[in-house]
Amino acid sequence: MKSSILILTLQNISGIGNKSIQTMLSSEDARKINDVNKIIQLIENAKQSYNRIVVPDFETVEKSWYNATKIYEKSNSIGIQIISIFDKNYPESLKQITNPPLLLHAMGNIEALNDHCVAIVGTRKPTISGAKKAECLGFQFAKRGLNVVSGLALGIDASAHKGVLKKGGITAAVLAHGLDSISPKSNKELAEEIIRKGGILLSEYPIGTRAKKYTYIERNRIQSGLSLGTVLVESKSKGGSMKTAEFCKEQGRLLGVVKPPEDMADDSHYQGNLRLILEPDTEVITGDLRGYTNKLLNSNKKSSKNVTLDYFA
Repeated sequence: MKSSILILTLQNISGIGNKSIQTMLSSEDARKINDVNKIIQLIENAKQSYNRIVVPDFETVEKSWYNATKIYEKSNSIGIQIISIFDKNYPESLKQITNPPLLLHAMGNIEALNDHCVAIVGTRKPTISGAKKAECLGFQFAKRGLNVVSGLALGIDASAHKGVLKKGGITAAVLAHGLDSISPKSNKELAEEIIRKGGILLSEYPIGTRAKKYTYIERNRIQSGLSLGTVLVESKSKGGSMKTAEFCKEQGRLLGVVKPPEDMADDSHYQGNLRLILEPDTEVITGDLRGYTNKLLNSNKKSSKNVTLDYFA
C-alpha cells in the first residue's frame, strides 16, 4: 500500500490525529502495511502512547481503506498528486514546522516548492494602495528569483499571484479546501494560469473537503512553513493574515511588514501592520527589496533593520 493511501485511511478514522499517525508510520515496514488486520494492530500499538485512541473494528478500517483508495484514484484521474511526508519530493522546509501536514494534494509543478519561496499575505478587502503594493511585491520577488506563496483569496493574495505571473515567475497557491473546486470561483482563471505557467495549487485536504474557518487557519501555517519568510502587506488588527504572521514567527522564519503610507498611518486597514512593526525581529518594509531578499536567503540570521521599497510610488 502506498504511504499516502495508508495515511488517508488513518485520517478517515475518528479519533486518530496527525501526531499519532506520524508515530505509527515512523518505520518503513509500517508504511508498507497492506492488510486491514495489520492496520488495526498498528492502531492498538499506538494506543499505548495515545490513550485517547479508540481502536476501530475490522469493518470501520476496511471502509476507511476503501474510501481512501477511491480518493487516491479519483485524485489521480483529475491531475492531483498526493504526496506523503515520507516521500522524497515532500518540501523540506515544511517538514521543519510543528505539526506539518502529513499529505499534500497538489496540482502542477511540485518542484516549485523546493526552490526559495516567500509568502505574501494580507486582507481580502485591501485599499487600492495595498493591492498595488502586493502586485509590486510579487513582481519584484519573481524578478529576484524567488517563488511566491499565497492563498488565492480575493484582494492581496490575488494581486500577489498576478504580479508574479506578470513577471513570468512561479507562484504557489495554498488552498483551504479540496482541489476539486476553486474558491472564490472568480479566481478560477487565475488558478488555471498559475498551473499553466509552472506554478502549483496545494492543499492538505482531500477532494470533496469544503473550506471552514479552521481550515483557513490551518492553511496559514503551510503558507509560512513553505517559505523562508512572510510579507504582510495590509491587515487590520485581527484576521487570517495576522495568524500567518504569528505562524511565521513561531516557525523561526523572517517576517516582513509593509509600513503604511504616511497619509494612512492611522487607517484601520493597517492596524495589524502597525502592531507587528512594534514587535522585535520584524522587518519593516519601506522601499528596495534587496536587503530583505538577502536576509531571506540567509534567514538563519535575524535583524530588525529597515528595508526600502522605492518602487512603491
